[in-house]
Amino acid sequence: MIFNRAPNCPSFRMKTKEDIRIAFSVSGATIANWVKTGLIPDGKSFSNIGYNQIVHDINLSGKLTSRANRFHSQQDIPGINAVLKSENKTLLNQLLQLFNKLNADKSLSMLALCLSALEQKKLIALSYPSKSSKTFKISAKNAAFSTFLSEWAATRKVDELANILHETAQFTLPENETDFLGAVYESMRNLGEKSRLGAFFTPPSLVNDLNIPSCAKVLDPCSGTGTILLSIIDPLQPPKEIHLRDVDELALRIAKVNFALFFNSTNVFISISCENALSWNCNKKFDFIVTNPPWGADFDELTRTEISRHHPEFKNADSFDIILNHAIEKLSAKGKLVFILPESFLYVNAHLAARRKVFKTVAAIDIRFFGNAFKEVQSKVIRLELDKSKKSFFNVCRNNHCIELSAELLEKNNFRPPAINSLAEMQLLKKLLSKSSGRLSSCTFGLGIVTGNNKKHLLNDKLIGTEAIFTGKELHPFAFSDARKFILFNPKQLQQCAPKDLYSNPKICYRFISDKLQMVADNKGVLVLNSVNFFIPPAKYNLKALAAFFNSPICSFLYQRLFNSVKVLRSHLENMPLPDAYFDNESALEQLYKSAENGNDVKQELHKLTCLIFGIDEKEFDIVNIQYSS
Repeated sequence: MIFNRAPNCPSFRMKTKEDIRIAFSVSGATIANWVKTGLIPDGKSFSNIGYNQIVHDINLSGKLTSRANRFHSQQDIPGINAVLKSENKTLLNQLLQLFNKLNADKSLSMLALCLSALEQKKLIALSYPSKSSKTFKISAKNAAFSTFLSEWAATRKVDELANILHETAQFTLPENETDFLGAVYESMRNLGEKSRLGAFFTPPSLVNDLNIPSCAKVLDPCSGTGTILLSIIDPLQPPKEIHLRDVDELALRIAKVNFALFFNSTNVFISISCENALSWNCNKKFDFIVTNPPWGADFDELTRTEISRHHPEFKNADSFDIILNHAIEKLSAKGKLVFILPESFLYVNAHLAARRKVFKTVAAIDIRFFGNAFKEVQSKVIRLELDKSKKSFFNVCRNNHCIELSAELLEKNNFRPPAINSLAEMQLLKKLLSKSSGRLSSCTFGLGIVTGNNKKHLLNDKLIGTEAIFTGKELHPFAFSDARKFILFNPKQLQQCAPKDLYSNPKICYRFISDKLQMVADNKGVLVLNSVNFFIPPAKYNLKALAAFFNSPICSFLYQRLFNSVKVLRSHLENMPLPDAYFDNESALEQLYKSAENGNDVKQELHKLTCLIFGIDEKEFDIVNIQYSS
């Protein structure tokens, strides 16, 4: 059974905001927002009674129901079941029910299950306690393996281990499963625990087409229970050396048992070491490094300080960025690296340093897309392969179609591989980018208002002193529909807002969450909620002409393929190409915008004009599945 333990705080000590953060497993930024919106009193410490009242208020507030606060989710057995063969799902749930019934923790449960599995395959012999001897005796052909198991067993009371072994021995564990022990273990860990570690069970389908040479020295620096290597190693031809590293000591113990079961022997060389891949001090080089590194794992202060000192470019990077950087440095001269990563690695600015490291390495690079491969998380998945034994090239593979990218295009796009779906799209993208063009410059960007409490601040009716406030739902290309909400604008009471004069300035407003560009030129100084952001271009730009240009299908195509995002960011707009011919056609763009304001449908005319600006024929754009803005 998994227990949620309270923070280790003596009852007589005054509580702090840090105690609240630990209790709810949220970030310091979240705590600061709760203070600003009045959910938590702004004080340095709280009495026990005051602390309990704050906890009660937070639980009732609904703040913990959002996807961002997943730490209190219950264990997600279906997520593990999804990677199991159907006949083994019942067995998994029976074992979990047994461990719950016996009130056994993860370590005791997995120790008993590992010993039972090894005994069933006759890889060890167990001598149970007797009246004359109150100890377990564990024997294997390999003395070091016997010592490993005996030391693990010695961490538990003899009676409790004997009791649970009697129960687990009645189950026959499946031999047709890549990592059944790992599936059991992962099912005993709740989603919050996995989220904090950034670690999720890896479906074998992500790696089972890989091959590891038997002569290789192979490493998984974030191995968990060994799932990935178990999925791809040939049991008849094990690599020369197998090295497993992880921060989870229990997972490594399970992995060592897993490989004994896999090779049906306790003599195959498996090196395990409990190490943090974020602060890797290993001097060895490896021929094959394959892993699913933690995504978004927490850093302790010492690790973050060391990273800032030795790799300042990774100061604000994700855990997988840093581990990937270390892995490239530990790869042998002809070595191969395979990493399972979130698709956001390819497009988000925070990962630029790691992308640069990858694409600047002299190697053949393949990127394969797997979509939503993890049942527990929203992120789409890629597999990055970097092979130093082959001539340099860059391939992206989607839906069994592989397209080679040029180093020049990658570097110009901040090492973001374009999200193209066909060779024809690649050719169109190259042609659009080949035109002499500039970029938006010297714009002032502003964020929409975050109230911190919409129920309190947003009104359904216009009252004296209130103003209309527009959301993304009311923003359409060329115009806002009627406002549905009103607000008494008082910046001191709002969680986030730009200075009042920025809202008052003539500006271009755009939907923040959108898979295409949708913009409105605003000369009325409207207020916008955080689903709408805005920018104020320099006077040399005609506001309506620029908004019309960005509303075109071609600009949405460029936004989607260059940045592959559903969030329109400042960096995206600043890196959109603005052809020299734009300024020659600014007056025509403005007229189309005004025509749209009067209710006319200008989609076809706008598309024709922007094709002219980019120097392409309208028919060349027919291959692209971009709908006209509406």
